[in-house]
Amino acid sequence: MLGDEYEVIVNGVCGRTLVASNPEKPWLCGITHLQAILESAKPVSLIIIMLGTNDVKSTYSLSAEDIQKHLEQTVLLIQENQINLEAIPKVLVVCPAPVITPAINDLDEQMVRGLDIFPQLPKAYKETADRYGCEFLNAGDSIQSSSIDGYHLNAEAHEKLAEIISTAIKKLPLT
Repeated sequence: MLGDEYEVIVNGVCGRTLVASNPEKPWLCGITHLQAILESAKPVSLIIIMLGTNDVKSTYSLSAEDIQKHLEQTVLLIQENQINLEAIPKVLVVCPAPVITPAINDLDEQMVRGLDIFPQLPKAYKETADRYGCEFLNAGDSIQSSSIDGYHLNAEAHEKLAEIISTAIKKLPLT
């Protein structure tokens, strides 16, 4: 969708969080691995952060405010160049599509908290993006989570999200 002018490096991991750490699965903590991810991809013009769905799990007991603080920590790590990048990249903050009640009304018990927390996240993510001069997209404005499980995206939603993000990227002045 972006064409040959762009190189997209995908580093999504199922279960990844912003900052919350599960002692049984430490590799899922996004901020811990951010430096290695960016080191292997240098130079980087844009970083897209779309995390938060897994942060609502009962495993972590985080509030919307906690998740917002974790997003802020992640953005600051990048913008304060604590990871020794050649140039500080632009940051696009994408608030994930909210957790919904699935069609069979059987939401994974780990995700139930997301029904209460997600309505607060778009505003919190936008506030953080604005505070630190980041671009912002609310995925929930254009797509919804799958009616099968209530928190993953189906193929159609992935494609629509890719279109929305690629359109936003093309509008950015990147170096």
